[in-house]
Amino acid sequence: MIKVSVLYPNKPGSHFDMNYYVAKHMPLAMRLLNKGLRKTEVDAGIQGTAPAEPPHFHGGCQFYFRPLRPRGVPPPRSCRPISRTIPT
Repeated sequence: MIKVSVLYPNKPGSHFDMNYYVAKHMPLAMRLLNKGLRKTEVDAGIQGTAPAEPPHFHGGCQFYFRPLRPRGVPPPRSCRPISRTIPT
């Protein structure tokens, strides 16, 4: 499964309407990204790392997609240079 996360930073002066995001924006994104989309999640920022500190992010979402290739099929040769940069 492929997971794509989108985060919305809580910068000074910024605003994030979670009700609009859940009711309007996410359904639109789900319609547009429906090919291979398995599920979505929406998270709301609650608190920062210290007590009473505002959250670093207003919130975010995750889109989960089915894999691009079947399990057991090796990646294409064009991906090998990228794979070699990842320590095992």
